[in-house]
Amino acid sequence: MLKQICQVGVLLILVSTSLTIFAQTENIPTPKSVLGFHPTDDRTIADWKQITTYFSKLDAASTRVKVEEIGKTTLGKSQIVAFISSEQNIKSLDLYRNFNQYISNPGRVFRSVPTPRTGGKTIVAISCSIHSTEIVASQMSMILAYQMATATDERTNEILDNTILLLIPSANPDGIDIVADWYRKTLGTKYEGSSPPELYNHYAGHDNNRDWFMMNLAETRNITKLFWQEWFPHIVFDVHQQGQTGARFTIPPFFDPPNPRISPVILRELGLLGYKMAADLTMTGQAGIVTNATYDTWWHGGFRSAPYYHNSIGILSEAASARLMTPINIKRERLEKRRPSRGMKSPLERLTNNPKPWNGGEWKPSDIARIELTAARAVLEMAAKFKSRYLQNARNLAHANLTPDFIDPKAFIVYAGQPNEERVSRFLEILMWQGMEVRLMTHELEVALKKDDLNNFGEIPAGSFIVMVNQTQKPNVLSLFEKQVY
Repeated sequence: MLKQICQVGVLLILVSTSLTIFAQTENIPTPKSVLGFHPTDDRTIADWKQITTYFSKLDAASTRVKVEEIGKTTLGKSQIVAFISSEQNIKSLDLYRNFNQYISNPGRVFRSVPTPRTGGKTIVAISCSIHSTEIVASQMSMILAYQMATATDERTNEILDNTILLLIPSANPDGIDIVADWYRKTLGTKYEGSSPPELYNHYAGHDNNRDWFMMNLAETRNITKLFWQEWFPHIVFDVHQQGQTGARFTIPPFFDPPNPRISPVILRELGLLGYKMAADLTMTGQAGIVTNATYDTWWHGGFRSAPYYHNSIGILSEAASARLMTPINIKRERLEKRRPSRGMKSPLERLTNNPKPWNGGEWKPSDIARIELTAARAVLEMAAKFKSRYLQNARNLAHANLTPDFIDPKAFIVYAGQPNEERVSRFLEILMWQGMEVRLMTHELEVALKKDDLNNFGEIPAGSFIVMVNQTQKPNVLSLFEKQVY
């Protein structure tokens, strides 16, 4: 009799818990309830005000979501990030941020940083639609946020418990409005789905994704501060779109050559995440998933490539485009005529890096969103499952960069007394903004002008600035200062 009563008691507890979960999620607004349409449906588009309104309502309704402004855009709009994690993690965001700063910057002096009871969390940043005509990801971000705020399955709970997601609905809010306004204006005309006849970043247009070592744009500085002064994400996922007739989705690992300053650990981890995405997508039956093609890991200045030099994994995905939010139909003949690209002679050829080619047909914004959502989940699942691995890699890479070696150079000097002081100041500001250490020399320093030549000395004047190579951003220092040979 006692055993039966206990079983009933357990059942009542389980039922009560499930009812509580349901009560917590039923009041969370769906994107459709706020927008009036489901994002990524054909011929719908949400502008920046609609997107931020939805995230604000999600923040108010869900204990898993916290939205913050990270700065103003070039045209004065509010740029936001949504932190998504378990309720307990959201309550302890400051603790986890401080802890991750500590393990990512062991060479700096910190006040005593408490170790979180459950250890650190894998910090994952997902950013959408820096190129605003690649519009679907910004719309998809609301679906991803809603799913993470409401799902109660075991895999989602593992993600929420072990990761903190920094979701950036767009890295270019100004452009979202430019594209949305143009799309609505031309809907139903012969110009429907075309690019707007103006730059979708006020100064840089498409080249806003060439700014991540120069810090010219307000949007770049906002996100750089969030990443490399505050949170130091272990994984950065930059979601893009490409042309209509190539692969349906191009992801890591990437084409050669890699930049020699990128850690081998980063390259391997990048490949591991890419194959996880590819495997999950192929398992769902998706065709046209291509790896090892088109894009390499050489260049320094892109959203997803800058993280490599900050001891982080940077992921680029490129989904085939529709006509903004208008579906298209791609005939096989168009795929046959496509010019070869690196790693892919034809999107129709079955190869190891394209084991299930896409043969053409209808291609819709919802198809793009479905792929991007699957890829995002794959990254988050890996980040949760192997949390200790990503935290250990962050520690190891930072410590390795601090270890002295016998390879020159040891430091780079910005001499005092140069003309154009404003340019020198701006140069140093760019370095420090992205988290690099720059030290002021308070005394003159006499050094050998040539290696191993003790009879030829010169002076470095006081007031000069010195950038040491052995700092946690060692790959960043060397990649920016040294000559590179492609």
